[in-house]
Amino acid sequence: MPIQNPTLSWGILDLNRIVIALRHYGRVQALNHGRTLHSNLIKLGVSKNVFLANNLIAMYVECSRVKDAHKMFDEMLERNVVSWTTMVSAYTNSGRPQEALALYTQF
Repeated sequence: MPIQNPTLSWGILDLNRIVIALRHYGRVQALNHGRTLHSNLIKLGVSKNVFLANNLIAMYVECSRVKDAHKMFDEMLERNVVSWTTMVSAYTNSGRPQEALALYTQF
């Protein structure tokens, strides 16, 4: 079930609806919907927000797009423990332990 325009509620950015949509898109592997939402967030200038960026990374990982997740990770202005853990786990769970270790040592 696609979520309609989760970015705006009465003209106000609704972070909760955005995160719910990203988690839903990841769970059902709706990559195209997730990419469309990501594109909208870029246009709104909020895709670099660490909270949203972490959820975008998680959505890409759940859609088996670790390369896209890492690109998002690389573009983040600020990273936190969630950012690092999500990426290290993504590489570990996708059978790429060397890349997981390399990323972990950067933390």
